[in-house]
Amino acid sequence: MNNRLSFPRVLLLALLTAAIIVAIFAAAVYAHNYSSMREADIEYNTGNYENALARYRSLGNSIGFRDEATKKADYCNYQLGVKAMEAENWEEAQQFFAAVENYDPENVEALVEQCKNEIVQRDNEIAQQEAEEKQHQVEERQHQVEEAQHQAEEAQREAEEKWQHEVEEAQREADEKQHEAEEAQREAEEAQREADELEKANSADVRFLTDLRKAITSRLQDNGTTTDASFVNGDLFVLYRYSEEEFSEPGLRDYANQYLDALQLENTALSEATKADEQLLWVEGETLRHNVLENLYLEYGFMADDYDFIREYVANTGRVAQREQMIKVVSQDIQAQTSGVENWATTNGYSATHLMRNNTPYTISVTFYFDIYNNNGTMYEGQDSFHIDDVPPGADYRIVLNDVEIQNFIKFYIDWEITDVK
Repeated sequence: MNNRLSFPRVLLLALLTAAIIVAIFAAAVYAHNYSSMREADIEYNTGNYENALARYRSLGNSIGFRDEATKKADYCNYQLGVKAMEAENWEEAQQFFAAVENYDPENVEALVEQCKNEIVQRDNEIAQQEAEEKQHQVEERQHQVEEAQHQAEEAQREAEEKWQHEVEEAQREADEKQHEAEEAQREAEEAQREADELEKANSADVRFLTDLRKAITSRLQDNGTTTDASFVNGDLFVLYRYSEEEFSEPGLRDYANQYLDALQLENTALSEATKADEQLLWVEGETLRHNVLENLYLEYGFMADDYDFIREYVANTGRVAQREQMIKVVSQDIQAQTSGVENWATTNGYSATHLMRNNTPYTISVTFYFDIYNNNGTMYEGQDSFHIDDVPPGADYRIVLNDVEIQNFIKFYIDWEITDVK
């Protein structure tokens, strides 16, 4: 008898071995996450919220621990924000409260507003104090000028009462005093100029351009790890206060409001129910944001020393606007051709197809997404997307769903995302 295992038995043995290895690995991962969760809870329960927060963040995507870790991370951020407020570290408190997603939202919003007000009040007090100090310096210098002038006049009077030699000596001293007076006057004027520059630096115009530059630089330096939502929410958090501030230049105020409008469009896009609506709003916001930045560069020299900014925003504004129009045209064409299941053809009762045509002047790539429900309200768990690549203008293409009895489904929803258009 041949004692060698047959090929099916060898294959079965290999599959069982692989399954055991996967189970052991999954158990090890779960045990590691469970241990990390318990260590985080120890820090949490003893009030070490900063250490606990770092551990909970590391568990943010762990299956089985995500919800609890996210909830406790919210509480840690809240407690750290309160601690920072007690230490009057308002910027740090803002950052912690801004990271809170669901814990006591009304109270957190009120605390964020309080931090903003405290920062503005503190900055205004510092600016006022510096302005007063500069003004005092100006007055001191002016007093020195007057005193020096008085001394020069006194020396001149004494010179006239003396012999010629003494007159010449007194004149020399008078000239020195005059020079000192002129030097004091120059210093007084310099102090006044510094005071004027300080006042200008504290204006809404300068602060807005400074904060906007920080936001743009952060985007340019990102290595791809920051999400669009984080950028939009972060920019709104920093720049929204300028919607209520007074600008010395009306044009700059208008650009500030337009940029905030662009961020609000992008923020709204992220909460849209369909990918198609999200994409339309997002590209509209991107176009407006690029236009504002280009105008700030042209009219105010904004970030004129940054080559990466010029390349990404100034030189790219026209292409961004063109892409918005192309996406709108393609989306309208798809919308006009997609409807319910009655327009889908079936093959052998198990494959559903829908014939489409690219009626636009562009070559397109699109991913379609499906939600299908049967008579019992159960969603179809099979194929949920279909992708087409580089369909030229005027060409037909088919959307295909395999292994589905399309006639048995009463609710059918289709969505799409345009991945490329050229």
